[in-house]
This record gives sequence, structure tokens and C-alpha cells, in this order.
Amino acid sequence: MKSDYLKYGLGLLIGLFIFSQLFGGPQNIVGYAVYPVNDRVSVVFGEGTSPWSGLSIIAHELGFFEKAGVEVDLKPFTSAKLAHESLVGGGLDMATSVDVPMVVSTFVKPRNFKIVGNTMKTKNGVKLLVLNDRIKTPKDIEGKKIATWFTSVTHYFHVQFMEKHGIDPKKVELVNLKPHEMPAALQSGTIDGYFAWEPFIYQGKTIQGGKVTVYEDSYLYLGSTSLTVSNSFLKDHPGEVEKVLSALKMAQGYIEENPKEAKVVLADYLSMDQDSFDDIFDDYVYSLSLEPDLIDSLKSQQRWVVAEGLQPDDIDPIEGYIDEVPLRNLKLA
Repeated sequence: MKSDYLKYGLGLLIGLFIFSQLFGGPQNIVGYAVYPVNDRVSVVFGEGTSPWSGLSIIAHELGFFEKAGVEVDLKPFTSAKLAHESLVGGGLDMATSVDVPMVVSTFVKPRNFKIVGNTMKTKNGVKLLVLNDRIKTPKDIEGKKIATWFTSVTHYFHVQFMEKHGIDPKKVELVNLKPHEMPAALQSGTIDGYFAWEPFIYQGKTIQGGKVTVYEDSYLYLGSTSLTVSNSFLKDHPGEVEKVLSALKMAQGYIEENPKEAKVVLADYLSMDQDSFDDIFDDYVYSLSLEPDLIDSLKSQQRWVVAEGLQPDDIDPIEGYIDEVPLRNLKLA
């Protein structure tokens, strides 16, 4: 009799084991599909450490990725340009990419990404910071050493800025530096000023105190960031892409409903003092969308890339880099 009970118990255990293997055991229901825990994919996600990445920063810091049911391995970069280059090179699955470097990469193989959503727009994202004992007006940068970063948003902005103010580019000694290198270069006297975005403008002001002047112009450049995905990851894991979009949508809602608290989170993440961050917060509009003006802006930048001689006249239509399906599925869910 005892032998029969043992046989029955062993058979039950074996049956339960087989059942769990066939049906995946405990499962997570997150609004899109049912995914076995063991089959979850960790998304390697890159972002530039700046206000331009506000949605992904909020999503990560406040646990919205986890709430959406996606595991994100966040990789911070000093710029979204470097994050995008890593994505195109196969080092990331997804990234918060900025417009100008993204456009430049459409001329270079491998063309390994899709845009699945616009995440931020800014009319005042790039500025010029100069030492005010050497430079009193924008025209005074002629004959001076001014840092910019070629094929980045600062490059695009500095061209527009000099054209507007009648500055002869041949009379400006442009120094190619990454923005995180610029505040130290200014302090050492290597340069007289630089074109950059936050938090590097803030860092320069902090180091130099009242010795600097910052020039802004909200009419020269409409900057934007987009959520980009490698072609292979989008093909193999569309559900994970939709979950990331869901988390960013939660972050957008949080910023809209709790702007004061969102400012605190972002300022802390970017190591900026609260008053300084509050002063620039309204420069950024965080919204997850795919609108026609994004395509128009990227096309305009493609033409600029060719006009500047940065790439040959071999424009790949930007529409081929946009995939509306994941965002459309999110809105339908």
C-alpha cells in the first residue's frame, strides 16, 4: 500500500513538473500579452545624461519600466549622440537619440535603426556660453577659440547662430570637443567659449560664476529626441518595444500631473541645483508622439548635412526609418 502511495505521489510531482515546463510557470500579465517570467528579455537601453532624456530618466527613476513589465538595463552616456552611435553599431537594443546625429547616421551603413516615437522637443536646447571679459557681443567670437562638437546638435546650432549674427566662420577658430570636456577647457583657458546643452551650460556657469554670458535663441533650432530601436530587436521583440513605450507614456503623464516633483527627480539625476533646473524646465516639452513635423524637421537636417559637405548627396528617405506600428498598438491597447 505504501508503495502505491509513493508511486502516486511521484507521478503527481512529475506531472506538475511537466505542466510547468509546457506552460511556462508563473506569468506576468502587462496589458499586451502573457509572457513567461523565464522568457523575459532585458532591454539594453542607452540615454544621454541631459534634460533631453527626461522621459526615460523619469521612467527609470520612478519604476515605470518595471510597472510596464519590462526589464531595462540602462546605460547612461554623456550625450545622446554617443548613445545613438552605440545603437547603430550594435551595442544597444534601444536608445533616446537626438535628431542631428540620427540624421547623419542615415547616410552611413549599416542603417540599423527605426524611430518608433518622438519623446521631446525644445526650442532652446543649445546655447552659447562665453567668457564676458573677452566677448561682449556675439560678433566678438571672431578671432576667438570656440568649442563645438562636429556632426552634433551644437554643430547645427553654431552654423545657424553665426549666419544670423553675420559672423564669418573663417574668422572663428572652432575647436572640436565633446560637451562634457568643454567646462574644463574653458576653465583652463584653452577656449573662450562653447556651444553646448544642459547640464554643461550649468556646469560652465557654476565653475566661472559671473565671468560668463550665455546667448540663447529659440528661433534658430527646433531640437528633438526620438526613441530608436535596432532593426533586429524590433523584429524579434516587438512586445518589449511596446512595453518601453508604455513606460515612457507613464513618465509623460507623471510629468504633466506632477511637474514640481518631476523637476526634483530630474535635477537630482542631472546633479543640478533645483533653482537652476527650474529656470530651464519649460524649455523642454516631453510628449510621446509621431507627428508630420518630425519628418519635416529631419528632412531639413538631411539637406543641411549635404549642404555642409558632411556627407555626399545620397539622401535615404527618412520615412524608411520610421515605424508607426508599436506606438499605434500602444494607443489601441
